[in-house]
Amino acid sequence: MVYMATFEEILSIWQAKPMKSKKPISVVSESSRKLSQDGVFILKTTLQIGIVMCLILVCFTFSYFNDSEFIPFLVRYQQNVTVHLGTHWKQTNIISSEVREQARNKVDCHLQLFSRHTGECRGLRVQGAKSKSEIGTTASTLRIESLAGHSVLNITVEENMEGVESGKKQPISEPKVVTSLSHDWDHVKSLRTKREGSTNENSSLCAGSWGIAVMGEGPNNDAFRCDHHDKRSDVCFLRGDVLLRTGSVSELVLRVSSSETSNCHHVEIIRPYSRKWEPTTMASIEPVTLRIDGTPNGTHELSCDLHHSVPAVFFSTGGFTGNPYHDFQDVLIPLFITSQHRKGEVIFVVSDIRKWWIERWNNVLQQLSNYPIIDTKEDMRHHCFPEVTVGLHVHKEFGVDSARMPNGESMKEFQHVLHKALGIPRMEAVSGVELLRARTNSTLLSSMLKDQDNSTRKLKLLIVARTGSRVLVNQKQITKLAKSLGFETKVLRPTDRVEVPVIYSEFHNSHVVMGVHGAALAHMVFMKRRAVLIQIVPLGTDWPSDHYYERPAKELDLQYIEYKIQPNESSLSKKYGSDHPIVRNPDRFTSEGWATMKQIYLSDQNVRVSLKRFRKTLLEAKQKASVSP
Repeated sequence: MVYMATFEEILSIWQAKPMKSKKPISVVSESSRKLSQDGVFILKTTLQIGIVMCLILVCFTFSYFNDSEFIPFLVRYQQNVTVHLGTHWKQTNIISSEVREQARNKVDCHLQLFSRHTGECRGLRVQGAKSKSEIGTTASTLRIESLAGHSVLNITVEENMEGVESGKKQPISEPKVVTSLSHDWDHVKSLRTKREGSTNENSSLCAGSWGIAVMGEGPNNDAFRCDHHDKRSDVCFLRGDVLLRTGSVSELVLRVSSSETSNCHHVEIIRPYSRKWEPTTMASIEPVTLRIDGTPNGTHELSCDLHHSVPAVFFSTGGFTGNPYHDFQDVLIPLFITSQHRKGEVIFVVSDIRKWWIERWNNVLQQLSNYPIIDTKEDMRHHCFPEVTVGLHVHKEFGVDSARMPNGESMKEFQHVLHKALGIPRMEAVSGVELLRARTNSTLLSSMLKDQDNSTRKLKLLIVARTGSRVLVNQKQITKLAKSLGFETKVLRPTDRVEVPVIYSEFHNSHVVMGVHGAALAHMVFMKRRAVLIQIVPLGTDWPSDHYYERPAKELDLQYIEYKIQPNESSLSKKYGSDHPIVRNPDRFTSEGWATMKQIYLSDQNVRVSLKRFRKTLLEAKQKASVSP
């Protein structure tokens, strides 16, 4: 409870009235009296400024919340995390919070309210309940603060907020907690708050719900929901009679036939690619418009040419596709996360289509969908679906969060998809007849692969070559050194001219793979578990080397070895001098941002490793690979 001084108290201080006292008055010096008068003057000035600021704040608050309908905020406590749920501006909102301070019986919380109308994040602050066994509510004690960057930890969903009054304390009931908004929409319940003068119980489909998750449900189990909380991608979900119109503009229309939604004109525009924090990249992605078409008599402006009985997933293959790392990070792994639970019973609708890319990864795409791909530029028919997901879910950098998957799937299940799509015996080791038989007999295939592994026990080292930048300058000497240590060596430069099955075979059948930090190392997803990956880390690339390859490699159960070069092994030492700050203190420059890191350390650096130092790394890799199953 915040203490508010009365007007009389403020006026008393303002007029500096002496307080009555029974104690004897002491004699003070003239200087002391002058000091006291100065103190009163300072106090009066401070109070004047404070009152003016309060008046400004009151005026601002009144104008900001004018014509608003305040509904109580519900506060729940769960393991030191305070979760706020409430409504505001005659819309349903989900507001997340983090406890900023807990002291004795007072809980001070900072909230975030996301508005899709403006795309802004508005900060709110409220003091809640004093007891962890109660729900505190408030209708007006809010004040605006600048707030940004707080993560969503969990959300408690209240299905019914009726009967909650400002200032009342309600008994706490068992909460429904949603730890993830990005996968299973069925677990997220739409909120319904009865408004004065409103008789439409399903109005949330039209009105929408503005917050971290935009949700609405209407008659006949129709649904229109969008998740904007993730920094990597926006994802929308439409369920009901969903029509796809393609051509120069892609549009998805949720067609609703109900008198209660006849005035519905809700529209969403998103770009279905997984790098939404990069404005330049996203500007190149074709937008897709999503809207609700509500008609009272069941007639709609558009008709369907083709009805599908299975859902669709709409995504883009624009952006950085063609770069091996981005093929996996931006499309293939998110597509697995979004669609694998459909067991192939899903249709892919692709915008910004690159036919060569579809052909390149067709074997993998066919493992996730049993149906032909719909090209938004070439297929002019109007398709109708029971459900459509627009955009792809992304969990993290080059990985799958099993806690957010319906059945606990991880990167190992993604690898299993790759093995099924690409895992065939090497052509040189198997005759044509045996290969044909093996493709149709999984037992025979497994036996042949086992025999092949036993017959090639000499450790194979694959050197991933680069051109342009971060080139391993003394690659020939490294190859010779590896052979002298007993490795069977091969050099591969996996460009887009090398077919994916060939790349798969080379990575999968190697005991050790080594290369300088770069996109081609993303093919490590093809490697067998417990195989060895050596990443040569150039100057200034510690962070991307760790996040993009080291961490994912360990999640893939690979044995990871890092070879971090010394300044004299970098071409930058020759270009700038060994004592230049670029060489001696890369952190000073990489801290300026990705553009500086890319310009200096990614695009303008080659590597010449020390044969003496690298010999120890190869011996370590040999020892690890020798004891692997």
